[in-house]
This record gives sequence, C-alpha cells and structure tokens, in this order.
Amino acid sequence: MEINQLLFFVTCLERYQLDRVDEFLRKFSSRVTQTTHLIKNDDKHTLRSPLSIKLIEAIANHYFCVSYRWLIDYIKYDRIVDKDANEIEGDDTDYHSQDGPKRSCSIDKCHSFFENICSMIKCTKNNDIKMTNDRLQDLITTSDGRIITCMTQG
Repeated sequence: MEINQLLFFVTCLERYQLDRVDEFLRKFSSRVTQTTHLIKNDDKHTLRSPLSIKLIEAIANHYFCVSYRWLIDYIKYDRIVDKDANEIEGDDTDYHSQDGPKRSCSIDKCHSFFENICSMIKCTKNNDIKMTNDRLQDLITTSDGRIITCMTQG
C-alpha cells in the first residue's frame, strides 16, 4: 500500500503520541480520499485498545486497527512496515484475544460486517465509549444487521 492510499484516525492517544502523529504527517504528507486505518493507544495492554466508538466503527467498516507503534516504526524506517505485528487484537475489556479487527478486515468489503447477524441490545447506554443505544442500533442496521427485542424473534 502506498502512502497516498492511507487515511487514518487516531483515538485515545496521549499528547506525546499525538506529537508523533504530527511528525508522521509532516514527513509523509499527502492527499487521501478514504479511511483505511485506525491508530489506537495500546500502552496499558499490548495490542489491546480502550473500547471506543471509533474502534467499533472501524471494525464495522473493515478498517485496519493498529497500535500507534506502527506509526513510530513507519517514521523510524522511513517506509511502510508490516502492520501484522502491530494489529490491535481487541479491546481491553477482555484479556482473551478476540481478533475482531483482524476478522473484520478479512471479510470482503462488499459484505457488511453485521450482515446476517441479529443483535439484542440489553443496556441503556455505555458511558465508557459515549455511545447511545440509538447510535449503536444505527451502526448495526446500516451495516445490514438486525435488532431483535426478544429471543423468539429471528
């Protein structure tokens, strides 16, 4: 992938990490047209990221989710480095590897992430990621998923 094919978002990064993002942008500045990567802070748990609305959206949209260290290596070696070693394995709410981001990227982009999946929302909101149930429901339904209200629905 060439640098002019990258567009990424950053979330949950510390100030010093944002400074490195700025350094990257100065060094490899280019015009981009679509999002391809989400860069996350995994300082607390290696290859695990704080749960955020951006992480959920990135998974639903098949974006690569990588540690900010991928960006550091990119700057250090002055070239694109293999993302696999820095790919986020899941959020930091569970210590078992979920591989949600990686599995999402392996799905053909012509297929929606929630296609053929029924979801039941059992909470009123999640304060940690500041996502309302309406926003979560929109994300699921715009990705071809279905919302059910009881287990007998199908």
